[in-house]
Amino acid sequence: MDLPAFTLEQRWDRASANLTLFAAMFLHERLQAGKTPESAGQELATFFGPWSFVNSPGDMARAIYRNWQLWRTVEFAVEEGPDSSVSITTNRPYEARLSQYVNIGVTPAMFDAMFAAFHQALARQRGLDFQQSVDSTRVRMTIRRAP
Repeated sequence: MDLPAFTLEQRWDRASANLTLFAAMFLHERLQAGKTPESAGQELATFFGPWSFVNSPGDMARAIYRNWQLWRTVEFAVEEGPDSSVSITTNRPYEARLSQYVNIGVTPAMFDAMFAAFHQALARQRGLDFQQSVDSTRVRMTIRRAP
């Protein structure tokens, strides 16, 4: 039996395509059940939260960075701020992949909302505050210790 051979770039592309598709299908299923992207993100945080090792704004920024490296086109900048706060600016690397799945009705804005709610809920579990804003090409995240 001949099995396909993949280059490293092809493997990377398949991994990011699979992650994007799995997340899009999860979100699609939650939307079909009458849920919102925000509630889908909160559900993900409930599932992944107990396994998280995030204990500081820096830990959370590093975790987001590691996870987002799956998308080869990611652009990621981090700035440390006062009182151990961290600001992240990144592109929306999942946007191109999502355009392949438009038939399931999940948009980049829905993905942004799900990720924001996931990060907000995870941050709350760890005594942190997470804020996110999105424009047409960039996502800006700020993480700090909760007041």
